[in-house]
Amino acid sequence: MVLRGDISYEELKDIMLDAFGNSIKPKTIKLQRYVRYFDIDKAYIRDLRKIFYELKMKVNEYRVERLRNDYLEITYLVEYFDDDEKKKILYSEIESRIDFHKVLFNGTSKVTLEYNPKVNEVDVFKYYIFHEDDLQQVIEILEYLGQSNTSYNSIEIKENQYGISKLYSIQLHDKFPVDIVYPKPESVIGKFESIMRRANISNCGFTDRDGDISFFSHIIKNDSRVSNVGFRKDLGQVFLSTYEANVARILNFKNIEWDYEKKGFSLKSNTVKIVNDIEIDTISYFPDFFLNHNIIIEVKGFWDRHSIDKVSLFNQQILDYELYIIDSDMLLSLEKMYKNIIPNWEAMRIKSGVEILPIVGITRPERVVFVKNLKVGDEVILCRDSNNEYDKNAIKVLDKDNNLVGFISKEWALIFAPKMDVGMEFLSRIKTKESKVIYISVQRIDLKETTVYNFLLL
Repeated sequence: MVLRGDISYEELKDIMLDAFGNSIKPKTIKLQRYVRYFDIDKAYIRDLRKIFYELKMKVNEYRVERLRNDYLEITYLVEYFDDDEKKKILYSEIESRIDFHKVLFNGTSKVTLEYNPKVNEVDVFKYYIFHEDDLQQVIEILEYLGQSNTSYNSIEIKENQYGISKLYSIQLHDKFPVDIVYPKPESVIGKFESIMRRANISNCGFTDRDGDISFFSHIIKNDSRVSNVGFRKDLGQVFLSTYEANVARILNFKNIEWDYEKKGFSLKSNTVKIVNDIEIDTISYFPDFFLNHNIIIEVKGFWDRHSIDKVSLFNQQILDYELYIIDSDMLLSLEKMYKNIIPNWEAMRIKSGVEILPIVGITRPERVVFVKNLKVGDEVILCRDSNNEYDKNAIKVLDKDNNLVGFISKEWALIFAPKMDVGMEFLSRIKTKESKVIYISVQRIDLKETTVYNFLLL
């Protein structure tokens, strides 16, 4: 839903009320439920029991507790829907027949489970309003949830000063626990709202509950979604990118069980941020896919500093998991392998990017002479050093005569070593030279589709 950035909750509510023409009338019935209590002289208990008996209240529907000073506390549950005339008359009779001149104190309190209420759930109707651009996504979500018979009603907005054009509305019915505002996560409404939130689909509407109509909104005022965020009906999941959705399809094709963003990790950062005068030295990381045997897959279309830091810190601090990185280089191979085989494959239109990697260790005395001879534009050779005692991901950088000039920095070696191990080939050239570090441009040059992890091979 495209909205003016400064629209208020009340403005939005007024627009929707106007669009609906105030036509939504409550379908639900108000539930009256509370505990009635009063203290009486114990001499009056016989008369009181007679009243309860004559009104056909069962013994387990009221309680008698002894208090000090010869008084008794009487409590009973009042519970009825407003359209239940028989119950209304019953409780009215109790009130009218009790001699309140003999009552020391009386009042009402909230119902607790010890009173064994008969009504545990109530009907709830929710009317969701969303933009026409999201109609197909909503249809697919509801079909996935088994609600394919849902009716869709179009809504025309009379004026457009708020940037709202054609809208659609749907109605869902469910049962909510009496004393809980939110639906059960496993209910239809609970699942629908969860998927809508993850898919960043703006919506607002009305809740019909307990005989009252209330307004709600979940509006993304500045929609920063990329076009590929959305619900995938074939996967029953919202994914943040086409890349992640296709990897999920590959895992399904290979019969590999997976969970998407199942849990997060708090990682100790190398830098400290100040937020509201509070020092924060941790970052949160939610990996993409969790597989059996503590295997994690992280999918990346491109690398930025934040992403590099996360996978590097995770690899250093979380030792119980094995991390497999799938970036644009491997996505290229996977698309070649699977795009014509797997149903619902989404075209990724991905290219092998050029990364700028630092070479470290160039100031070692035995390397200085070789480093000195390197010029911007010179080609260098990347060579895996898997037996390196300090880093199993180590990548040596050699000049054209196979002289060692340094190593790829550790955080980048974590990313490139697995790609080299599966057979990818790279062209590397000197980009810039500084006194303590050299930067090289690195780009994949082979186009073999078999250069992927073994467990993802066709």
